[in-house]
Amino acid sequence: MMKKIFKIILISSVSILVIVFLGVFIFLKAFDFNRFKPQLTAAAQSALGRPVNFSKVSLNLTFSGIQLRLNDLSVGENTDFGNGNFLVVKEADLSLSLVELIFKRQIQILGIEVKSPQVTIIKLKDGRINAQSFGAPATALPVNTGMQTTNLVNKPGKKPGIALPAILINYINIDNASIDYIDYSFSPEILVTIKKVSLNLNKFSFQTSSDGLVTLKGQCALTKGSLRMKELAVPIDVIEGKLTLSESVITLNKLLLSFGKGKMDFSGELKDYMSSQNYSANFKVNGVDLGECLDQSVYPVKANGLVFAQLELKGQGFDFVTALTKLSAKGSAEIRDGRLVDINVLRIVLDKLAIVPNLAEALETKLPDRYKESLCAKDTVLSACNATLEVSDGSAAIKSINVDTDAFKFQGNGILGFDQRYSFNGAFTISRDLSALMIEAVPEMEYLQDKERQVRFPLKVSGKGAEVSFMPDIKDLGMTAIMNKGRQELEKVLDKVMGDKGSSGQQEESGSSDQKTGKQELIDSVIGTVFGEK
Repeated sequence: MMKKIFKIILISSVSILVIVFLGVFIFLKAFDFNRFKPQLTAAAQSALGRPVNFSKVSLNLTFSGIQLRLNDLSVGENTDFGNGNFLVVKEADLSLSLVELIFKRQIQILGIEVKSPQVTIIKLKDGRINAQSFGAPATALPVNTGMQTTNLVNKPGKKPGIALPAILINYINIDNASIDYIDYSFSPEILVTIKKVSLNLNKFSFQTSSDGLVTLKGQCALTKGSLRMKELAVPIDVIEGKLTLSESVITLNKLLLSFGKGKMDFSGELKDYMSSQNYSANFKVNGVDLGECLDQSVYPVKANGLVFAQLELKGQGFDFVTALTKLSAKGSAEIRDGRLVDINVLRIVLDKLAIVPNLAEALETKLPDRYKESLCAKDTVLSACNATLEVSDGSAAIKSINVDTDAFKFQGNGILGFDQRYSFNGAFTISRDLSALMIEAVPEMEYLQDKERQVRFPLKVSGKGAEVSFMPDIKDLGMTAIMNKGRQELEKVLDKVMGDKGSSGQQEESGSSDQKTGKQELIDSVIGTVFGEK
Protein backbone atom coordinates (compact mmCIF):
# COMPACT_ATOMS: atom_id res chain seq x y z
CA MET A 1 0.00 0.00 0.00
CA MET A 2 2.80 2.42 0.91
CA LYS A 3 4.65 1.59 -2.29
CA LYS A 4 1.55 2.36 -4.27
CA ILE A 5 1.05 5.68 -2.47
CA PHE A 6 4.73 6.59 -3.02
CA LYS A 7 4.45 5.71 -6.68
CA ILE A 8 1.34 7.87 -7.03
CA ILE A 9 3.07 10.79 -5.29
CA LEU A 10 6.16 10.41 -7.47
CA ILE A 11 4.17 10.25 -10.68
CA SER A 12 2.08 13.22 -9.57
CA SER A 13 5.18 15.26 -8.71
CA VAL A 14 6.82 14.49 -12.03
CA SER A 15 3.62 15.32 -13.83
CA ILE A 16 3.37 18.63 -12.01
CA LEU A 17 7.00 19.46 -12.84
CA VAL A 18 6.43 18.60 -16.49
CA ILE A 19 3.27 20.68 -16.56
CA VAL A 20 5.08 23.59 -14.88
CA PHE A 21 8.03 23.24 -17.25
CA LEU A 22 5.73 23.13 -20.27
CA GLY A 23 3.75 26.03 -18.89
CA VAL A 24 6.87 28.12 -18.39
CA PHE A 25 8.16 26.99 -21.78
CA ILE A 26 4.89 27.99 -23.50
CA PHE A 27 4.80 31.22 -21.52
CA LEU A 28 8.33 32.16 -22.52
CA LYS A 29 7.61 31.24 -26.12
CA ALA A 30 4.46 33.32 -26.18
CA PHE A 31 5.62 36.20 -24.01
CA ASP A 32 6.96 39.22 -25.85
CA PHE A 33 9.90 40.60 -23.86
CA ASN A 34 10.23 43.45 -26.36
CA ARG A 35 7.29 45.08 -24.58
CA PHE A 36 9.76 45.86 -21.80
CA LYS A 37 12.40 47.32 -24.13
CA PRO A 38 12.14 50.86 -22.62
CA GLN A 39 12.68 49.50 -19.10
CA LEU A 40 15.52 47.21 -20.19
CA THR A 41 17.39 49.94 -22.09
CA ALA A 42 16.87 52.41 -19.25
CA ALA A 43 18.33 49.96 -16.72
CA ALA A 44 21.31 49.23 -19.00
CA GLN A 45 21.95 52.93 -19.63
CA SER A 46 21.85 53.63 -15.89
CA ALA A 47 24.37 50.87 -15.19
CA LEU A 48 26.77 51.72 -18.04
CA GLY A 49 26.42 55.48 -18.15
CA ARG A 50 26.01 55.28 -21.94
CA PRO A 51 23.16 55.05 -24.45
CA VAL A 52 22.08 51.44 -25.04
CA ASN A 53 19.74 50.13 -27.72
CA PHE A 54 18.73 46.90 -29.46
CA SER A 55 16.18 45.90 -32.08
CA LYS A 56 14.95 42.65 -30.53
CA VAL A 57 15.36 40.51 -27.42
CA SER A 58 14.15 36.96 -26.88
CA LEU A 59 14.33 34.52 -23.98
CA ASN A 60 13.81 30.79 -24.58
CA LEU A 61 13.71 27.82 -22.21
CA THR A 62 15.37 24.63 -23.42
CA PHE A 63 16.09 21.27 -21.76
CA SER A 64 19.67 22.41 -21.19
CA GLY A 65 18.85 25.83 -19.77
CA ILE A 66 17.92 29.39 -20.74
CA GLN A 67 18.88 31.00 -24.03
CA LEU A 68 19.00 34.78 -24.36
CA ARG A 69 19.34 36.44 -27.76
CA LEU A 70 19.91 40.11 -28.58
CA ASN A 71 19.80 41.54 -32.08
CA ASP A 72 21.42 44.77 -33.31
CA LEU A 73 22.81 45.71 -29.92
CA SER A 74 24.56 49.08 -29.68
CA VAL A 75 26.34 50.77 -26.78
CA GLY A 76 26.91 54.46 -27.37
CA GLU A 77 30.06 56.47 -26.76
CA ASN A 78 30.76 58.62 -23.75
CA THR A 79 30.37 62.23 -24.96
CA ASP A 80 33.89 63.08 -23.74
CA PHE A 81 35.17 60.81 -26.50
CA GLY A 82 32.93 62.05 -29.29
CA ASN A 83 29.80 60.74 -30.94
CA GLY A 84 29.00 57.35 -32.42
CA ASN A 85 29.04 53.96 -30.77
CA PHE A 86 31.58 52.21 -28.57
CA LEU A 87 30.16 48.76 -29.38
CA VAL A 88 27.86 47.40 -32.08
CA VAL A 89 26.86 43.71 -32.24
CA LYS A 90 24.73 42.22 -34.99
CA GLU A 91 23.64 39.22 -32.91
CA ALA A 92 24.57 37.80 -29.49
CA ASP A 93 23.40 34.50 -28.02
CA LEU A 94 23.93 33.32 -24.44
CA SER A 95 22.93 29.93 -23.03
CA LEU A 96 22.79 29.50 -19.23
CA SER A 97 22.54 26.22 -17.31
CA LEU A 98 19.57 26.25 -14.89
CA VAL A 99 20.68 23.07 -13.13
CA GLU A 100 24.04 24.54 -12.09
CA LEU A 101 22.42 27.81 -11.02
CA ILE A 102 19.62 26.26 -8.94
CA PHE A 103 21.34 23.29 -7.35
CA LYS A 104 25.01 24.38 -7.18
CA ARG A 105 24.56 28.16 -7.10
CA GLN A 106 27.16 28.33 -9.80
CA ILE A 107 26.90 30.35 -12.97
CA GLN A 108 27.72 28.06 -15.87
CA ILE A 109 27.30 29.54 -19.30
CA LEU A 110 26.91 26.78 -21.82
CA GLY A 111 28.01 28.98 -24.69
CA ILE A 112 28.29 32.50 -26.05
CA GLU A 113 27.97 33.27 -29.74
CA VAL A 114 28.75 36.79 -30.93
CA LYS A 115 28.41 37.75 -34.58
CA SER A 116 30.03 40.79 -36.23
CA PRO A 117 30.94 42.84 -33.13
CA GLN A 118 32.48 46.25 -33.83
CA VAL A 119 34.48 47.98 -31.08
CA THR A 120 36.03 51.46 -31.17
CA ILE A 121 38.73 52.16 -28.56
CA ILE A 122 39.82 55.77 -28.14
CA LYS A 123 42.68 57.18 -26.07
CA LEU A 124 42.75 60.95 -25.46
CA LYS A 125 45.82 63.14 -25.02
CA ASP A 126 45.32 63.20 -21.23
CA GLY A 127 45.53 59.39 -21.14
CA ARG A 128 41.83 58.61 -20.64
CA ILE A 129 40.47 55.60 -22.52
CA ASN A 130 36.81 55.16 -23.39
CA ALA A 131 36.85 51.48 -22.43
CA GLN A 132 37.50 52.51 -18.80
CA SER A 133 34.64 54.98 -18.48
CA PHE A 134 31.66 52.65 -18.08
CA GLY A 135 29.32 53.80 -15.35
CA ALA A 136 31.03 57.22 -15.12
CA PRO A 137 29.24 60.41 -16.25
CA ALA A 138 30.74 62.51 -19.00
CA THR A 139 33.33 65.18 -18.02
CA ALA A 140 33.78 63.47 -14.66
CA LEU A 141 36.07 60.62 -15.67
CA PRO A 142 39.26 59.91 -13.71
CA VAL A 143 42.48 60.76 -15.50
CA ASN A 144 44.49 57.69 -16.40
CA THR A 145 47.86 57.29 -18.02
CA GLY A 146 46.84 54.13 -19.83
CA MET A 147 45.00 50.86 -19.62
CA GLN A 148 45.25 49.02 -16.32
CA THR A 149 44.13 45.50 -15.57
CA THR A 150 44.79 45.43 -11.86
CA ASN A 151 42.01 44.93 -9.35
CA LEU A 152 39.57 47.79 -9.16
CA VAL A 153 39.78 49.12 -5.62
CA ASN A 154 36.68 50.78 -4.24
CA LYS A 155 37.07 54.52 -3.83
CA PRO A 156 35.62 56.48 -0.89
CA GLY A 157 31.98 57.22 -1.52
CA LYS A 158 31.79 54.67 -4.34
CA LYS A 159 29.16 51.96 -4.09
CA PRO A 160 30.94 48.62 -3.54
CA GLY A 161 30.78 46.12 -6.36
CA ILE A 162 28.85 42.87 -6.20
CA ALA A 163 30.88 39.71 -5.64
CA LEU A 164 29.67 37.02 -8.01
CA PRO A 165 30.42 33.31 -7.79
CA ALA A 166 32.89 31.77 -10.19
CA ILE A 167 31.57 32.01 -13.74
CA LEU A 168 32.26 29.03 -15.99
CA ILE A 169 31.88 29.26 -19.76
CA ASN A 170 32.03 26.18 -21.94
CA TYR A 171 32.92 28.15 -25.04
CA ILE A 172 32.92 31.63 -26.54
CA ASN A 173 32.80 32.02 -30.31
CA ILE A 174 33.36 35.46 -31.79
CA ASP A 175 32.99 35.70 -35.55
CA ASN A 176 33.88 38.53 -37.95
CA ALA A 177 34.89 40.99 -35.25
CA SER A 178 36.46 44.38 -35.95
CA ILE A 179 38.37 46.72 -33.66
CA ASP A 180 39.35 50.34 -34.33
CA TYR A 181 42.00 51.88 -32.06
CA ILE A 182 42.58 55.65 -32.17
CA ASP A 183 45.35 57.13 -30.01
CA TYR A 184 45.33 60.94 -29.79
CA SER A 185 48.31 60.99 -27.40
CA PHE A 186 50.50 60.90 -30.54
CA SER A 187 50.75 63.63 -33.15
CA PRO A 188 49.53 62.80 -35.69
CA GLU A 189 47.20 60.32 -34.04
CA ILE A 190 47.71 56.58 -34.47
CA LEU A 191 44.92 54.63 -36.17
CA VAL A 192 44.95 50.83 -36.06
CA THR A 193 42.16 48.73 -37.57
CA ILE A 194 41.73 44.99 -36.97
CA LYS A 195 39.18 43.31 -39.23
CA LYS A 196 37.60 39.87 -39.75
CA VAL A 197 38.77 38.44 -36.43
CA SER A 198 37.53 34.99 -35.44
CA LEU A 199 38.18 34.04 -31.83
CA ASN A 200 37.37 30.79 -30.03
CA LEU A 201 37.72 30.39 -26.25
CA ASN A 202 37.20 27.00 -24.59
CA LYS A 203 36.71 26.08 -20.92
CA PHE A 204 36.87 29.73 -20.00
CA SER A 205 36.22 30.94 -16.45
CA PHE A 206 36.67 33.99 -14.31
CA GLN A 207 36.03 34.99 -10.73
CA THR A 208 35.22 38.36 -9.22
CA SER A 209 35.24 39.94 -5.81
CA SER A 210 33.90 43.21 -4.50
CA ASP A 211 37.12 44.76 -5.81
CA GLY A 212 36.67 43.51 -9.35
CA LEU A 213 38.18 40.82 -11.54
CA VAL A 214 40.41 38.32 -9.72
CA THR A 215 41.34 35.42 -12.02
CA LEU A 216 40.91 34.16 -15.56
CA LYS A 217 41.25 30.66 -16.96
CA GLY A 218 40.85 29.25 -20.43
CA GLN A 219 42.26 28.50 -23.84
CA CYS A 220 41.98 30.73 -26.87
CA ALA A 221 42.47 30.11 -30.58
CA LEU A 222 42.75 32.94 -33.09
CA THR A 223 41.98 31.60 -36.55
CA LYS A 224 41.50 34.75 -38.60
CA GLY A 225 42.26 38.42 -38.39
CA SER A 226 43.67 41.32 -40.37
CA LEU A 227 45.47 44.39 -38.98
CA ARG A 228 45.67 47.59 -41.01
CA MET A 229 47.49 50.87 -40.46
CA LYS A 230 47.79 53.87 -42.74
CA GLU A 231 51.57 53.37 -42.86
CA LEU A 232 51.17 49.83 -44.24
CA ALA A 233 50.57 49.10 -47.93
CA VAL A 234 49.25 45.60 -47.14
CA PRO A 235 47.55 44.23 -44.01
CA ILE A 236 49.10 41.94 -41.42
CA ASP A 237 47.06 38.72 -41.50
CA VAL A 238 46.72 36.11 -38.79
CA ILE A 239 47.66 32.58 -39.82
CA GLU A 240 47.39 30.94 -36.41
CA GLY A 241 47.22 32.02 -32.79
CA LYS A 242 47.04 30.01 -29.55
CA LEU A 243 46.66 31.48 -26.05
CA THR A 244 46.42 29.85 -22.61
CA LEU A 245 45.12 31.67 -19.52
CA SER A 246 45.81 30.43 -15.99
CA GLU A 247 45.23 31.99 -12.59
CA SER A 248 48.40 34.09 -12.80
CA VAL A 249 49.97 33.60 -16.26
CA ILE A 250 48.80 34.27 -19.79
CA THR A 251 50.90 32.30 -22.27
CA LEU A 252 50.99 33.08 -25.96
CA ASN A 253 52.02 29.69 -27.30
CA LYS A 254 52.15 30.85 -30.88
CA LEU A 255 51.09 33.76 -33.03
CA LEU A 256 51.99 33.26 -36.68
CA LEU A 257 51.36 36.23 -38.96
CA SER A 258 51.78 36.90 -42.66
CA PHE A 259 52.95 40.31 -43.83
CA GLY A 260 52.88 40.39 -47.61
CA LYS A 261 55.02 37.48 -48.77
CA GLY A 262 56.92 37.46 -45.45
CA LYS A 263 56.12 35.85 -42.11
CA MET A 264 56.29 36.99 -38.49
CA ASP A 265 56.36 34.72 -35.45
CA PHE A 266 55.50 35.90 -31.92
CA SER A 267 55.47 33.99 -28.62
CA GLY A 268 55.69 34.96 -24.96
CA GLU A 269 54.03 35.07 -21.57
CA LEU A 270 52.54 37.59 -19.16
CA LYS A 271 53.10 36.77 -15.49
CA ASP A 272 51.02 38.06 -12.59
CA TYR A 273 48.74 39.84 -15.05
CA MET A 274 46.46 41.25 -12.35
CA SER A 275 49.20 43.22 -10.55
CA SER A 276 52.87 43.44 -11.60
CA GLN A 277 52.25 42.50 -15.28
CA ASN A 278 55.72 41.20 -16.10
CA TYR A 279 56.07 39.96 -19.65
CA SER A 280 58.69 38.36 -21.88
CA ALA A 281 58.46 37.61 -25.58
CA ASN A 282 60.34 36.43 -28.64
CA PHE A 283 59.69 38.05 -32.01
CA LYS A 284 60.99 36.87 -35.38
CA VAL A 285 60.68 38.40 -38.85
CA ASN A 286 61.36 36.28 -41.91
CA GLY A 287 61.55 37.83 -45.39
CA VAL A 288 59.26 40.85 -44.99
CA ASP A 289 59.62 43.00 -48.14
CA LEU A 290 59.90 46.70 -47.28
CA GLY A 291 58.89 47.81 -50.77
CA GLU A 292 55.80 45.62 -50.73
CA CYS A 293 54.63 46.19 -47.15
CA LEU A 294 55.30 49.86 -46.33
CA ASP A 295 53.44 52.76 -47.90
CA GLN A 296 56.36 54.96 -48.96
CA SER A 297 54.54 56.92 -51.67
CA VAL A 298 54.94 60.27 -49.90
CA TYR A 299 58.61 59.79 -49.00
CA PRO A 300 61.39 61.34 -51.12
CA VAL A 301 63.62 58.33 -50.39
CA LYS A 302 62.29 54.78 -50.42
CA ALA A 303 63.78 51.58 -49.03
CA ASN A 304 63.51 48.14 -50.61
CA GLY A 305 64.78 44.81 -49.36
CA LEU A 306 63.89 41.69 -47.39
CA VAL A 307 64.00 42.04 -43.59
CA PHE A 308 65.14 39.20 -41.34
CA ALA A 309 65.18 39.94 -37.61
CA GLN A 310 64.89 38.42 -34.16
CA LEU A 311 64.21 40.21 -30.91
CA GLU A 312 63.94 39.19 -27.25
CA LEU A 313 61.80 41.49 -25.12
CA LYS A 314 61.16 41.91 -21.41
CA GLY A 315 59.06 44.51 -19.67
CA GLN A 316 56.36 45.44 -17.23
CA GLY A 317 52.99 47.16 -17.41
CA PHE A 318 50.65 48.16 -20.22
CA ASP A 319 50.61 51.92 -19.72
CA PHE A 320 52.59 53.36 -22.65
CA VAL A 321 54.83 55.67 -20.60
CA THR A 322 55.56 53.05 -17.94
CA ALA A 323 56.06 50.32 -20.53
CA LEU A 324 58.75 52.36 -22.33
CA THR A 325 60.76 52.94 -19.17
CA LYS A 326 60.52 49.27 -18.16
CA LEU A 327 61.12 47.80 -21.60
CA SER A 328 64.39 46.03 -22.36
CA ALA A 329 65.26 44.18 -25.54
CA LYS A 330 68.15 42.66 -27.46
CA GLY A 331 68.19 41.61 -31.06
CA SER A 332 69.60 41.78 -34.53
CA ALA A 333 68.31 42.64 -37.99
CA GLU A 334 69.47 42.12 -41.54
CA ILE A 335 68.31 43.50 -44.89
CA ARG A 336 68.98 41.36 -47.95
CA ASP A 337 68.81 42.58 -51.54
CA GLY A 338 68.55 46.10 -50.18
CA ARG A 339 68.18 49.23 -52.26
CA LEU A 340 67.75 52.92 -51.39
CA VAL A 341 65.60 54.35 -54.17
CA ASP A 342 66.04 57.89 -55.51
CA ILE A 343 69.22 58.61 -53.58
CA ASN A 344 72.91 58.22 -54.45
CA VAL A 345 74.59 58.12 -51.06
CA LEU A 346 78.16 58.17 -52.43
CA ARG A 347 77.59 61.32 -54.46
CA ILE A 348 75.79 63.14 -51.64
CA VAL A 349 78.55 62.32 -49.15
CA LEU A 350 81.34 63.37 -51.54
CA ASP A 351 79.54 66.65 -52.25
CA LYS A 352 79.64 67.32 -48.50
CA LEU A 353 83.46 67.12 -48.41
CA ALA A 354 84.24 70.82 -48.23
CA ILE A 355 87.95 70.01 -48.18
CA VAL A 356 87.72 69.48 -51.98
CA PRO A 357 85.16 71.82 -53.67
CA ASN A 358 82.89 70.20 -56.32
CA LEU A 359 84.54 66.85 -55.68
CA ALA A 360 81.77 64.70 -57.19
CA GLU A 361 81.74 66.70 -60.43
CA ALA A 362 85.52 66.59 -60.71
CA LEU A 363 85.54 62.82 -60.23
CA GLU A 364 82.72 62.31 -62.70
CA THR A 365 84.75 63.91 -65.50
CA LYS A 366 88.00 62.06 -64.72
CA LEU A 367 87.02 58.55 -63.58
CA PRO A 368 86.93 55.67 -66.10
CA ASP A 369 83.47 54.99 -67.51
CA ARG A 370 83.00 51.76 -65.57
CA TYR A 371 83.34 53.66 -62.27
CA LYS A 372 81.21 56.66 -63.20
CA GLU A 373 78.10 54.57 -62.60
CA SER A 374 78.77 54.68 -58.87
CA LEU A 375 78.51 58.49 -58.99
CA CYS A 376 75.70 58.77 -61.53
CA ALA A 377 73.38 55.95 -60.44
CA LYS A 378 69.85 56.91 -59.40
CA ASP A 379 69.73 54.43 -56.51
CA THR A 380 72.11 52.99 -53.94
CA VAL A 381 72.31 49.19 -54.05
CA LEU A 382 73.24 47.52 -50.75
CA SER A 383 75.25 44.32 -50.91
CA ALA A 384 74.91 43.88 -47.13
CA CYS A 385 73.15 45.64 -44.27
CA ASN A 386 72.94 44.39 -40.68
CA ALA A 387 72.64 45.81 -37.20
CA THR A 388 72.45 44.80 -33.53
CA LEU A 389 70.37 46.73 -31.03
CA GLU A 390 69.52 47.03 -27.35
CA VAL A 391 66.56 48.78 -25.75
CA SER A 392 66.73 50.13 -22.20
CA ASP A 393 65.68 53.19 -20.20
CA GLY A 394 63.21 54.31 -22.85
CA SER A 395 65.63 54.45 -25.78
CA ALA A 396 66.97 52.10 -28.45
CA ALA A 397 70.74 51.92 -28.91
CA ILE A 398 72.09 50.61 -32.20
CA LYS A 399 75.20 48.89 -30.90
CA SER A 400 76.57 48.33 -34.39
CA ILE A 401 75.43 48.96 -37.94
CA ASN A 402 77.24 47.82 -41.09
CA VAL A 403 76.24 48.89 -44.58
CA ASP A 404 78.18 47.62 -47.61
CA THR A 405 77.97 48.54 -51.29
CA ASP A 406 80.33 47.88 -54.19
CA ALA A 407 81.72 51.40 -53.80
CA PHE A 408 81.80 52.06 -50.06
CA LYS A 409 80.96 50.78 -46.59
CA PHE A 410 79.66 52.50 -43.46
CA GLN A 411 80.32 51.15 -39.97
CA GLY A 412 79.06 52.85 -36.85
CA ASN A 413 76.57 53.00 -33.99
CA GLY A 414 73.90 55.34 -32.76
CA ILE A 415 70.46 55.96 -31.29
CA LEU A 416 67.03 55.12 -32.70
CA GLY A 417 64.13 57.03 -31.11
CA PHE A 418 60.55 55.84 -30.75
CA ASP A 419 59.51 59.02 -32.62
CA GLN A 420 61.35 57.68 -35.75
CA ARG A 421 64.33 59.98 -35.21
CA TYR A 422 67.78 58.46 -35.56
CA SER A 423 71.42 59.45 -35.39
CA PHE A 424 74.46 57.35 -36.30
CA ASN A 425 78.16 58.14 -36.06
CA GLY A 426 80.69 56.03 -37.88
CA ALA A 427 83.33 55.67 -40.56
CA PHE A 428 82.67 56.04 -44.28
CA THR A 429 85.22 53.99 -46.25
CA ILE A 430 85.56 53.96 -50.04
CA SER A 431 86.74 50.72 -51.63
CA ARG A 432 90.48 50.43 -52.30
CA ASP A 433 90.22 50.29 -56.11
CA LEU A 434 87.90 53.27 -56.29
CA SER A 435 90.02 55.16 -53.74
CA ALA A 436 93.11 54.75 -55.93
CA LEU A 437 91.28 56.07 -58.98
CA MET A 438 89.84 58.97 -57.00
CA ILE A 439 93.30 59.95 -55.72
CA GLU A 440 94.65 59.72 -59.25
CA ALA A 441 91.84 62.01 -60.48
CA VAL A 442 91.90 64.38 -57.49
CA PRO A 443 95.31 64.22 -55.71
CA GLU A 444 94.01 66.15 -52.67
CA MET A 445 92.06 63.03 -51.62
CA GLU A 446 95.39 61.38 -50.85
CA TYR A 447 95.31 63.06 -47.46
CA LEU A 448 92.14 61.12 -46.52
CA GLN A 449 93.74 57.69 -46.92
CA ASP A 450 94.00 55.22 -44.04
CA LYS A 451 96.79 52.69 -43.57
CA GLU A 452 95.06 50.30 -46.02
CA ARG A 453 95.16 53.07 -48.65
CA GLN A 454 91.40 53.52 -48.60
CA VAL A 455 89.76 56.93 -48.49
CA ARG A 456 88.19 56.96 -45.04
CA PHE A 457 86.60 59.70 -42.93
CA PRO A 458 84.06 60.07 -40.07
CA LEU A 459 80.42 60.57 -41.05
CA LYS A 460 77.22 61.39 -39.16
CA VAL A 461 73.92 60.09 -40.54
CA SER A 462 70.74 61.50 -38.99
CA GLY A 463 67.11 62.14 -39.79
CA LYS A 464 63.51 61.15 -39.12
CA GLY A 465 61.68 58.42 -41.00
CA ALA A 466 62.64 58.65 -44.68
CA GLU A 467 64.28 62.05 -44.21
CA VAL A 468 68.05 61.61 -44.04
CA SER A 469 71.11 63.84 -43.97
CA PHE A 470 74.84 63.04 -44.23
CA MET A 471 77.46 65.23 -42.60
CA PRO A 472 81.21 64.46 -42.63
CA ASP A 473 83.13 65.56 -39.54
CA ILE A 474 84.98 68.57 -41.00
CA LYS A 475 87.19 69.02 -37.93
CA ASP A 476 88.30 65.40 -37.99
CA LEU A 477 88.75 65.57 -41.77
CA GLY A 478 91.10 68.52 -41.41
CA MET A 479 93.06 66.78 -38.69
CA THR A 480 93.35 63.61 -40.82
CA ALA A 481 94.56 65.61 -43.80
CA ILE A 482 97.18 67.42 -41.69
CA MET A 483 98.38 64.16 -40.15
CA ASN A 484 98.70 62.42 -43.51
CA LYS A 485 100.49 65.44 -44.98
CA GLY A 486 102.80 65.43 -41.97
CA ARG A 487 103.55 61.76 -42.52
CA GLN A 488 104.55 62.44 -46.13
CA GLU A 489 106.82 65.37 -45.28
CA LEU A 490 108.41 63.53 -42.36
CA GLU A 491 109.04 60.51 -44.58
CA LYS A 492 110.81 62.76 -47.14
CA VAL A 493 113.04 64.22 -44.44
CA LEU A 494 113.95 60.76 -43.10
CA ASP A 495 114.72 59.50 -46.60
CA LYS A 496 117.21 62.33 -47.06
CA VAL A 497 118.78 61.76 -43.64
CA MET A 498 118.99 57.96 -43.84
CA GLY A 499 119.79 57.77 -47.58
CA ASP A 500 120.36 54.56 -49.55
CA LYS A 501 123.30 52.45 -48.32
CA GLY A 502 123.83 50.97 -51.80
CA SER A 503 124.19 47.38 -50.46
CA SER A 504 123.46 44.49 -52.75
CA GLY A 505 122.02 40.97 -52.62
CA GLN A 506 120.09 39.45 -49.75
CA GLN A 507 121.80 41.67 -47.21
CA GLU A 508 120.65 44.76 -49.11
CA GLU A 509 117.08 43.45 -49.30
CA SER A 510 117.01 42.56 -45.61
CA GLY A 511 118.53 45.85 -44.58
CA SER A 512 116.09 47.80 -46.73
CA SER A 513 113.17 46.00 -45.14
CA ASP A 514 114.44 46.65 -41.63
CA GLN A 515 115.09 50.26 -42.58
CA LYS A 516 111.54 50.74 -43.82
CA THR A 517 110.10 49.14 -40.69
CA GLY A 518 112.20 51.32 -38.43
CA LYS A 519 111.34 54.41 -40.42
CA GLN A 520 107.61 53.66 -40.24
CA GLU A 521 107.79 53.09 -36.49
CA LEU A 522 109.60 56.41 -36.07
CA ILE A 523 107.00 58.23 -38.18
CA ASP A 524 104.14 56.66 -36.20
CA SER A 525 105.82 57.61 -32.94
CA VAL A 526 106.31 61.25 -33.99
CA ILE A 527 102.77 61.61 -35.36
CA GLY A 528 101.34 59.94 -32.26
CA THR A 529 103.24 62.31 -29.99
CA VAL A 530 102.23 65.43 -31.92
CA PHE A 531 98.57 64.55 -32.58
CA GLY A 532 97.88 62.15 -29.75
CA GLU A 533 97.18 59.31 -32.20
CA LYS A 534 97.12 55.80 -30.75
